Amino acid sequence: MAQATYDGPLIDDRAQDLVESPARRALRRLLKRKGAVFGLAVIGAFILLAILAPLVAPYDPNAQSWTAVRKPPSGLHWFGTDDLGRDALARIISARGPRSSPA
Repeated sequence: MAQATYDGPLIDDRAQDLVESPARRALRRLLKRKGAVFGLAVIGAFILLAILAPLVAPYDPNAQSWTAVRKPPSGLHWFGTDDLGRDALARIISARGPRSSPA
């Protein structure tokens, strides 16, 4: 039996276009899951908030105001104030630890 030789490509050019890369397949499968997309959006929003904390926080998180000690939520302090008169929203926004700060 004679051995036939073939010098052409093993996969047809049209078939090569149909082959999907692993990254594209993973992205396609991820985008099918609405819960995963929502979770990634929430995580992305928290990361963006942590990066932009100095610009977004309404007050200095460490500034004390003895006239605003333990105030309930209001138009000035959306989450209220703590025992030292510090704005709770500003402290929550800037509460990122050293793990999320750039090295």
